[in-house]
Amino acid sequence: MAETDPGLDDAMAALWARARPRVDARIDGIESAAAALAAGTLGDEERDAARTQAHQLAGLLGTLGLPDASPVARRLEHLLAGGPSAADAETLVAGAAELRRAAAAGPTG
Repeated sequence: MAETDPGLDDAMAALWARARPRVDARIDGIESAAAALAAGTLGDEERDAARTQAHQLAGLLGTLGLPDASPVARRLEHLLAGGPSAADAETLVAGAAELRRAAAAGPTG
């Protein structure tokens, strides 16, 4: 088992603390798109914004030590890119909840 560098761990923790508000805001955007999709009011602009947020989360979460969350964000990105139907709203809600849980747990280091 490899030893960790306390200085690196501290730096990653600080980076996560700075990134967390952006992560939460991007998850909020996906949740908002899911609600609009369920209501039948999701427009192209909001869908594209949510797709971009999911794309950004896919890269950011893996970089910040949440590698299991990246594939979830990637699936949401692809769902949003494909022109989702109202039936896909539950998938978006569940994916956003999974991302929220991963963010709450924080990096695995």
